[in-house]
Amino acid sequence: MAIKSTDVLHIERSEVLRGLRLESSLTQQQIADKLGISREKVVAVENCHVKSMLALELDTVKNWWELCRPRADIQTQKQFVKLMKKELSI
Repeated sequence: MAIKSTDVLHIERSEVLRGLRLESSLTQQQIADKLGISREKVVAVENCHVKSMLALELDTVKNWWELCRPRADIQTQKQFVKLMKKELSI
């Protein structure tokens, strides 16, 4: 059984990425295909599994954002930007 992360930034990232995907009307398989990762990886990220959150590359997060941003709610977009500023300490 995969262990869920308790890191606040991991939890927030997981929630924001899931929200972006859902607001973009993409299935987990569709976003996985577009990102070149497995559906299982998307599931693990959205469920905030420790290993997946630690291994999630910034390029994947950036591409996830680029795919979903056009259809995402403005509030979710703002959450994503705020999260990235926190994560990158900018």
